[in-house]
Amino acid sequence: NNAATAAVRVKNVTEVGHQSLLSLLYALQTAPVAVGIYVPQSLYQYKSGLFTINACNVKSSGNVPLNHAVLAVGYNLNGDSTTGGRPYILIKNSWGTSWGLQGYFKLEMTKVDAGNGPCNITLGGYNFAATLA
Repeated sequence: NNAATAAVRVKNVTEVGHQSLLSLLYALQTAPVAVGIYVPQSLYQYKSGLFTINACNVKSSGNVPLNHAVLAVGYNLNGDSTTGGRPYILIKNSWGTSWGLQGYFKLEMTKVDAGNGPCNITLGGYNFAATLA
């Protein structure tokens, strides 16, 4: 029995528009999106709640390098009780389930973002969404 035959198959990979938070949110309606972000030291201590844009401490000039790949899996424009009603993108990190919210974190976003998105999330040259077969 070949275990590979039971694996998930990728039907299509779509590049998500750069410099557009709206394109990212649109893509998240149908599939998770692999993205690059700028991660400051403070993210290592994240445990719960909202990781704020100010914690990224980046300017929207695009001069800050992206230093971490993560998976954006969803978003909430209305926020929730743990974010004080502030909107966020739900991110799956690769640091294991003992970190953050069982391996995830809530990255603050603004409803109208003309910049590079939270932690320069829209700058990545490899923002891709996969459609599964």
